[in-house]
Amino acid sequence: MEPFTAEEVKSALFQIHPLKAPASRLKKSLNSAISQNQSAFLEGRIIHDNAILGFESPHSMRKGWCGNGSKMTLKLDMSKAYDRVEWDFLEAMMSCLGYEDNWITKIMNCVRSVSYSILINGSAKGNIVPTRGLRQGDPLSPFLFLICSERLSCLINEAERAGKIHGLKFGAMDQKLSHLLYADDSLVFMEATLEEGQSLKEVLDCYASLSGQCINLDKSDLCVGCKIKETKAEDLAGHLGVTLVKHHTKYLGMPTFVGKNKKQVFGKIRDRVEAKLQVIIQDIESMVARFWWGSSSKKHKIHWGNWGKLCKLKEQGGIGFRDLEDFNQALLAKQGWKLITKPDCLLARVMKALYFPNGNFFEAKLGHYGSAVWKSILWGREILIKGSRWCIGDGRTIRINEDPWIPRGYPFTLRSKVRIPEGVTINTLLNEDGSWKLNEVISWFHFDDVPWIIGTMPSMKTSDSVTWTLTPNGNYTVASGYKLRFSNPDIVGCSDISKIKAWWSFIWGSRLTPKMKNFIWRVYYHWIPVKVELCKRGMNIDTSCDWCKTHDETLCHALWLCPEVQKIWQQLIWKRRNQFIFQHKKHDDSYWLPWALETLDINLWHDLQQQKVQQSPAKSSWQPPPIGKFLINSDASVIPNLSGCGISAIIRNHNGEMLAVETRFIPGFISVVMDETVAIRMGLDLALSWSCSDVVIGADCQTVVNAIKNKEAINTDWGNIIQSIMKTCCNFHSSKFIFYPRTCNKVANSLANWARVNKESKMWTVIPHVLLLVI
Repeated sequence: MEPFTAEEVKSALFQIHPLKAPASRLKKSLNSAISQNQSAFLEGRIIHDNAILGFESPHSMRKGWCGNGSKMTLKLDMSKAYDRVEWDFLEAMMSCLGYEDNWITKIMNCVRSVSYSILINGSAKGNIVPTRGLRQGDPLSPFLFLICSERLSCLINEAERAGKIHGLKFGAMDQKLSHLLYADDSLVFMEATLEEGQSLKEVLDCYASLSGQCINLDKSDLCVGCKIKETKAEDLAGHLGVTLVKHHTKYLGMPTFVGKNKKQVFGKIRDRVEAKLQVIIQDIESMVARFWWGSSSKKHKIHWGNWGKLCKLKEQGGIGFRDLEDFNQALLAKQGWKLITKPDCLLARVMKALYFPNGNFFEAKLGHYGSAVWKSILWGREILIKGSRWCIGDGRTIRINEDPWIPRGYPFTLRSKVRIPEGVTINTLLNEDGSWKLNEVISWFHFDDVPWIIGTMPSMKTSDSVTWTLTPNGNYTVASGYKLRFSNPDIVGCSDISKIKAWWSFIWGSRLTPKMKNFIWRVYYHWIPVKVELCKRGMNIDTSCDWCKTHDETLCHALWLCPEVQKIWQQLIWKRRNQFIFQHKKHDDSYWLPWALETLDINLWHDLQQQKVQQSPAKSSWQPPPIGKFLINSDASVIPNLSGCGISAIIRNHNGEMLAVETRFIPGFISVVMDETVAIRMGLDLALSWSCSDVVIGADCQTVVNAIKNKEAINTDWGNIIQSIMKTCCNFHSSKFIFYPRTCNKVANSLANWARVNKESKMWTVIPHVLLLVI
């Protein structure tokens, strides 16, 4: 056997799956090991968290809120942070955080096996073996540096608990913040006194002696609150050996102070973007528009439509370009969504203490001294209000009259308010098992609201939560938020917006070529350079048709009404007209007909080939499960805009023999996905009652099947049922979920239809004769 070559070893290493590398496994453990004051490189923590807190903290010091006017902020700069990490210190920190010796040994082997060479004239020279430091670019290095920085965080926390350092305080909730760390970019907050400054120096000296880190005092600076006099601030800065500044210019690349002149503050960011784009564009939207209409620096073409029309969604008659202002609002809504869904994170706790200590995010106000960041987040909240609602868990949080919780569509509130005291929550309408108190529901609420209420399924084992209604998993995405900005356009000339959407969906989804679709789109808006349209845009030309010489060349005339056009009417008439005008070529009618037929045949042939590639063989009939297993087929039957649905489940063995059937009628308005999920749960409960140990569950709802198989975190009404299904599966010896096409699920579908039509809930071990008629 020949020895492996260096190239073979290198190739094998590069083919290792990322999950087999230690970096990805180390990353999963760090969320519980690293404090929330560090937000770098960890899942669920983003740079925006620290950037926002780095903005809000100096803002509260300038305003003097909660005694923060007497505080100071020290911005630290670590000199050569990665290069100075001591390996023994790193190993000791991993041990302190609870990692096993075997894992520590593996990680330290990766760290200590480093060697360097110097490239001289194209060849590697020397063999340098370091004794400390982390490699830049190594996937392990960022996570290992977080472990080292955690020691600094612990030292500051210890000093705070000992009363040597007092950080910022936010609101009346006693929410405190003593420091923010993002890799080697750090902010420390404390009382503006020499004693606390000395305490911090001791902390930094201790950290430097242990870790090998060194504070670069020349690049570090100090900022004080509004109540600190300048002479005292200068003494503090001199004691710490740093520069005194009015406010920190930047933190994590963003300014920490924004006054009235935002253009001047953010001008540097724009300059940086333009520099990266090599100063090709000064305005991104104008550049995109010029590109679309074919303009350049050497030639200028007509911009037939404004930027607003181009930015409309395709289903609304636009081309789908992004409007940067609206996209920015959708991005800001993402920050608001984090405040809603992750209330325990450091950012959410600070913002709540500052701006809505006694309420929720949806009702928070700007206030008299709200920061620019808070104002921006509230602007993004406008999107969240239109697309989110409450999901009922135990009902203890949701207020009946005030909160949006009806799954009917925006504004998700009751048709008419109930005559009850303000603040009464939904749990007053629920029984102990989570079912509705029907007498109260029917007598309290408007008859239009009752079907929507009884169609919801509370879960007493979970708390109430907020869901985003425009994504399948209930989590906000920037794309869905941006799309919501155009959900209610002002479309002139059509009283039914759905017809406009249907028309454009048909055009863009058709099998025409992209060039043909673009032509239809331009014809719709009269963005075609016929003479009348050119004259409207200021060109002094004769508007008479060059073909017939008798009528003005309008769009309708050029494409339909001209006598010459009526001889051969088809899409390529535009090309024929342009050849006649600009190239003075005129073909006989016999030339165009064969050409058009040939082009149509080619397009249809290509489309047919694509369909053959995309189509995959699918099951056409029901198939029994493997020997020893039981197959559960479930389905739901729902009619849009009609209250009530039917669900069914049927269990069969490997011989196709039926074991049991159950059907159920559920009143109220329920979504299809919710019905399908409840049907699956009913089938599993039925299998448990018949002591089936090995089951295969087949359903024709791809969304639900994928959510169960992938164990997704579903933040919707049916997410609680998914969790219930997963727990139920633990009672089986084995369980497998598969997608069954509708053609293979006819029996379950027919039974669900029967349950919906007859409004009956029953269980059988033998299908009765009356059901054989519908199966």
